[in-house]
Amino acid sequence: MVNSGPIMSLVSGITAFGETCDRQIMLQVILERGVFSTSSRKLVGLSTGLVGDDNVNADEAKAVGYKILESMVDQPRQVQTLASAAYVKTSTGERIEIDPKHLYQRLLITASLFDNQLFMHSGDKAELIRHLVKLVPDCIISSLPKGLQYVIDGGGLLHKFSWPKHSTYGKIYAMYTQHITRGYDIALVVFDGYHGPSTKDEAHRKRKGNNVGASVSVSLEAEDIDVFQLLTHHASPTDFNLYMITTKQNVCITTLSKRLDPLLTKNLLFLHAVNGCDTTSQSFGIGEVGVLKKYTALENSASTFMSLTSSKSDIQKEGERALLIMCSRCATVSSLSSARFDRFEVKVARSPGYVPPEKLLPTVDAGRFYSLRTYHQVQTWRGNNFPSENWRWSALP
Repeated sequence: MVNSGPIMSLVSGITAFGETCDRQIMLQVILERGVFSTSSRKLVGLSTGLVGDDNVNADEAKAVGYKILESMVDQPRQVQTLASAAYVKTSTGERIEIDPKHLYQRLLITASLFDNQLFMHSGDKAELIRHLVKLVPDCIISSLPKGLQYVIDGGGLLHKFSWPKHSTYGKIYAMYTQHITRGYDIALVVFDGYHGPSTKDEAHRKRKGNNVGASVSVSLEAEDIDVFQLLTHHASPTDFNLYMITTKQNVCITTLSKRLDPLLTKNLLFLHAVNGCDTTSQSFGIGEVGVLKKYTALENSASTFMSLTSSKSDIQKEGERALLIMCSRCATVSSLSSARFDRFEVKVARSPGYVPPEKLLPTVDAGRFYSLRTYHQVQTWRGNNFPSENWRWSALP
């Protein structure tokens, strides 16, 4: 190995000498420019010796930039986007921009739950009977056994036969009683009425608008779908056979209840109420059969609505979840608000004209109120009579 000690010492000496010369040259230039001879605290050019006046503030660039940004806040001379064209003015004169994506939600009434006359949407409730009977065809019987105890819907029967013109009350009563005594061996006629405002008033108002009496079917021999689902839900396989007689067919409710999935019969009250009955509205575009087919997916929601101890927050949460499941295209969305906007985007993209508001999902608030009314109806069917005013119903004068 060659000893490089003298060479390294020589290089270090040359480098140190060069740095000393450079510092002396720089110091000489600065002294010639008079940089340190002025008392001014302003900027001085090292290469030229030029002294800046009071307007030169490059060394305060950061502070000046902050002041410029602060001066731009709340100034009218700003870039305006297209979004600023949609706004409303408050009572204080303040302008609030509206998201154009939400302009379609300005309706006061949720069109997916109410029609143009503010009536609740009512679907084809007979679908429930047709679907359940289709699942158990042998529940339909051609003839009834003798010696049955008949329970007759008095109001429904009153409208089945024609009344002669100018008939008195006495004549109508005689016709009515003769029809019952001739047609039935053992009959119990039930008339159901209401002594004051009730949740059925909406159905009564709608029927009166169509010149139909406001009678309510609550008995075995009836056409009312509510009666059918109540019988199917409550029927016990160990009891005597229970029949429902309609103008089209005779159905053995006991056989039907035995053959159906127990989970379906258990939650039938919820499945019928959540998709529209006389006191709840059907969500537009959702059929009764479609809801029945999803009874397994709706099991958790049904348990909440069937429970007597469910809190209102749990009811609203599970009600929103049920509406999302019922709208199969929105089953993976976490909220009604997101699902409503997603459907709006799809409808706008596919529709050649305007998007009918009833084809959109209910708003979040409408879904909450709807859930509470649904729970109230389910509990009413179960014999738990809660004050309707506590469940988003209001008594009108």
